[in-house]
Amino acid sequence: MPELVKLKIEMFRESGHLCRLIDNPEQIIIEKYKEFYVVDNACHFIIRNGSKIIACAGGFIKSDIPYCFFKTPFYGFIGDVYTIYILRRHSK
Repeated sequence: MPELVKLKIEMFRESGHLCRLIDNPEQIIIEKYKEFYVVDNACHFIIRNGSKIIACAGGFIKSDIPYCFFKTPFYGFIGDVYTIYILRRHSK
């Protein structure tokens, strides 16, 4: 998971939002993902080049307002979609 978190941090950096993060966010992100995984509220899909993760996408289940009041009290979304910069727009 630490390698996946590094990709997430890189997403924040590239989008210009790194300055908005708390100091040393890696451990907090890891802990939050672990919480989501334990209750099956997150799943990440990864692409590797050898042992290195080069792309990812995450599926998340959320139950915040207003959805927690609906008959189906949750929703899903795709996030953490990222490919390392050097491999974008390349095909094999």
